[in-house]
Amino acid sequence: MVRFLIITMLLAASISASEGFYLESPPLGTRAEALELQEVSQQNGINARVVRRYEHGSGWEYLVVAEGYGARTEAEQAAEILAAGSGQGITVYEGERGSGRRLNARGEGWTGSSVDPGAVAAAPAEDHLPSADEILARSVRALGGESGGAQRLQESPALRFRYERELATPAGVVSAQHHLAWQEGDLRLKIEHLSGPGMHASMLVRGDNAWVLTEQGMLERDPQRSREVLSDFGPLVVLDWPLNYAQQVYEDPAFRDLTVTGIEEQDGRSVYRLETSREVTGERFTLLVDVEHYTVAKVGFRSDAGAVSYRFDDWRELDTGLVVPFFVLLTRDGVQIEQVVIQELELLDALPGPFWSALDAGDDPFFRDEPSLP
Repeated sequence: MVRFLIITMLLAASISASEGFYLESPPLGTRAEALELQEVSQQNGINARVVRRYEHGSGWEYLVVAEGYGARTEAEQAAEILAAGSGQGITVYEGERGSGRRLNARGEGWTGSSVDPGAVAAAPAEDHLPSADEILARSVRALGGESGGAQRLQESPALRFRYERELATPAGVVSAQHHLAWQEGDLRLKIEHLSGPGMHASMLVRGDNAWVLTEQGMLERDPQRSREVLSDFGPLVVLDWPLNYAQQVYEDPAFRDLTVTGIEEQDGRSVYRLETSREVTGERFTLLVDVEHYTVAKVGFRSDAGAVSYRFDDWRELDTGLVVPFFVLLTRDGVQIEQVVIQELELLDALPGPFWSALDAGDDPFFRDEPSLP
């Protein structure tokens, strides 16, 4: 049953972001300015993050974003506090970030942003479209550069990765919360079963030992095989396509055959549409790239086996060269197969010592803030 759980959860999943209110700073020219504003927000009890985006014509710029406000008054009060403490104009938006409706600005220093982060980017005239090579080069830079995010993850001494997945299987739709941590070859994974076939499980691989704890008890496992299995739950596999985007651009023949066919709307954003001009290895390849940020919005493949597409959203820069989508949706012939919502991906120098303690259903110290196994 444990093996069935692992196999059925190797692909995807879950929960769409809820709408509410959020704050954004004006575009800032340097990361240092953004980090300084983020520190001011934290000193005032406002949980904010730094977002980097690529603007055609001006290069990289930074925003400070605070999300998760359920009421407009709450968001406006936080904006006023942050504006007073920083001297920056802070804007309140309603809706999901990237497509929210701008409500107002707070702070005397506000003069208006040259780019409205909540609005659809003005699309260039179709008779002045950039070439496919130009769009691909800009998108590679926007997604972390030629080395790609995979290299940055592999260089990290340790990491934590938390996400929800939902996967359509022959036995039904499986939904689960995943918490994975890695440090120099040792891994720990906790799967919290939410719905569908499956069960809770917690697994630990350290040195030459491996254990799995389920509702049925604790069992020893082969450490080498367990490392292989647990690695499939890590970001290098779950986010394989976006993490290796640059490598695919330069090595996949389909990318060399792309031409720009126009501009369209995708989820409220203007995107360039790039398509193969002929059949490549029996497939028709389509790529949608955000006009404003040059992040990948969607990639699709059509062959005799049907149409498969991946949609990416909520791109975030987590570290230099590490830019990942926090939302991934896979469909086949228009039917949802998999959905993944990333909740945390953190690079660390080391994991806390209690993380490596023996598995205990009643006291799992690393995941102490999560529900215990039954």
